[in-house]
Amino acid sequence: RAYAGSFLPRRFALNLQELGDGDAIRLGRWTIRGFRVPHFQKSLGFRLSMGAGKASGPSVAYTGDTEYGPNVVRMARGADLFLAEASFPQKLKVDWHLTPLLAGRLAREAGVKHLVLMHLYPPALRARPKEEARREFSGKLSLARDGMEFVL
Repeated sequence: RAYAGSFLPRRFALNLQELGDGDAIRLGRWTIRGFRVPHFQKSLGFRLSMGAGKASGPSVAYTGDTEYGPNVVRMARGADLFLAEASFPQKLKVDWHLTPLLAGRLAREAGVKHLVLMHLYPPALRARPKEEARREFSGKLSLARDGMEFVL
């Protein structure tokens, strides 16, 4: 108890706002927009964008669990950073989840600059996910790991 309360605030404000498909909120200079993704009924991916119009800045798209679909391509269109789940390798594909191959296809179709494969289960990791994604995507490609940081 020697340090009790000296490093962390005792209280903080919490503002919850539910988003639906197409809804957006502003958080400082960032806009966060929800996009329905094919998974469960109300599953959303998110696009974070700084600025607007010709003065637009960096953008990040995040899928969460999803299946391949046109709304996911729309969400990721031109993103500087695309964080895409890739749970299983193509040979073990399950409904409502991407594979590294499909994440690569989405990244190529959306014209993203940097694809980060995330939410990889052990079978996907053992199946060389970067090689699988490379069959569809030739841009910058990374495998997510805890604590990663990106400069946009």
